[in-house]
Amino acid sequence: MTRSLAVLITGATDGLGPALAERLAADGTDVILHGRNQAKLNHIADQFAARGASRPRTVTADLADLDQVRRMAAEIHVSVDRLDVLVME
Repeated sequence: MTRSLAVLITGATDGLGPALAERLAADGTDVILHGRNQAKLNHIADQFAARGASRPRTVTADLADLDQVRRMAAEIHVSVDRLDVLVME
């Protein structure tokens, strides 16, 4: 049984992040979107679902705050058995 890749995209609410996430999700990649604004993340994730793709998981954190980074890492650790790729947008 093959397992899909798990990819975390930081800064996924702006720039190339949303387009990259959608392309990876279309290929069956397990995408996790990171951002600082949950409303923006929800909007992007909802757009995926509206186009028939599976809704990606989202995580919020300010990467300048190490406590938030630790919390985010713990949240991701619970949701996937391993993270294959980290894209720093």
